[in-house]
Amino acid sequence: MSGSIVPQNSTNVRTTIQAARAAVHALAPASPALAARLAMELFVRPRRHRAPERERRAMAEARFERVPFGDAHLPTWTWGDPARPAVLLVHGWEGRGAQLASFVPALRAAGFRAVAFDGPGHGRSPLHRSSAAHMALAIERMAQAFGPFAGVVAHSVGGAAVPLALRLGRGALDLGRCVLLAPPVSAQRFFDGFCEQLGLGDTLREAVAARIERELGVAITSIDVRSCASWLGAPMLLLHDEGDREVAFENARTFVSAWPGAKLVVTSGLGHRAILRDPDVVAATAAFIAGKDDVATGLPFGSVERDLFDRSRRWTRAAT
Repeated sequence: MSGSIVPQNSTNVRTTIQAARAAVHALAPASPALAARLAMELFVRPRRHRAPERERRAMAEARFERVPFGDAHLPTWTWGDPARPAVLLVHGWEGRGAQLASFVPALRAAGFRAVAFDGPGHGRSPLHRSSAAHMALAIERMAQAFGPFAGVVAHSVGGAAVPLALRLGRGALDLGRCVLLAPPVSAQRFFDGFCEQLGLGDTLREAVAARIERELGVAITSIDVRSCASWLGAPMLLLHDEGDREVAFENARTFVSAWPGAKLVVTSGLGHRAILRDPDVVAATAAFIAGKDDVATGLPFGSVERDLFDRSRRWTRAAT
């Protein structure tokens, strides 16, 4: 699954979208197949971003390995005693494993080791294409290399890849207790937005979808948490910010309703990425992975004190 061509609002992004749209429409009259191929490549190729200094410092403290993945490999990093239970950290679209390094100290303090990786097409990966399906296969490969996992912490598209990996594993994959941060419900909505940005008509849209599905090996409509429900028996905590501009909050309610027994914690003022570095999100995540189910009770969740004195990182409410 991909997001839109690029999620941020900026002059450079608008220019990129306009150029991509112009190129696809210039090719379409003479070669619809080539136009569809170009659009497909745009959909499955994430941009890569330079990691900030705080992430580079965290990764320098980890053990680096390369895990075979098809004809290439997954760059991986591990923190903590190899004898301790492992927790897998899964990044989102156009992200990298280092983005979840903020969870490492709390997980280690709770008795775990943490394992992160750069998914296909992301970070230091030698591959170029990616999607939720690619990420799901990468999760399966990481489980083979480092599992069994006591838990998984996954952000955005990485969170959408978790139920897909469980479905594709058909009961053979055990990821332990799951904490998902702002996961989208399905790939279809992102594909629809992508087609709208490129101004694709019905015929070209169908051709692009067919090419993407051949690339992924699964139907776009099947990349949906609701199609995975029969495989979702693990305890799951979902945290989502009500002001998230990249994955709308409405996804959270649908996602939780599709996952039996899941719990939802709603934050405010953190958006789509700062939620990865909020101290309370980190603490709640480590506590839930460690087996505590009532992480959304008491201070600072939804507290008046927190609301008054720390509005930039307040919790608004918790629901199940």
